[in-house]
Amino acid sequence: AHPSSGPSLLQTNLSTRLQTVPIANLSKIYNACTSPTSKYLIAAGNLAARVECVKACEPGLCCYAEILRNAGLIDSSGNPANIQTCFDSNRGICEGYSGCLALTLPLNSAQ
Repeated sequence: AHPSSGPSLLQTNLSTRLQTVPIANLSKIYNACTSPTSKYLIAAGNLAARVECVKACEPGLCCYAEILRNAGLIDSSGNPANIQTCFDSNRGICEGYSGCLALTLPLNSAQ
């Protein structure tokens, strides 16, 4: 079957749906980002803790691209992270990555 609207519909779908985000690994995100110890270390500015959280969240960083960029997330070269947002097309899956927002904790805010 080759309907005339097939290819253009597919192209439109691909361009509007920038990327598919895998389901969040909640235990990995908890251990690296949202456990009390992780939150404390991230807020204290511990680079290793921040790197672990970024690694755990990497597949879903696009979910909160704007928030993370505004919070000063940088890439491995030290430049502002240039991540395209994917929240709208992956809203349900992105909720699983909400623990990644620990990366936006103000330094030294942990109690």
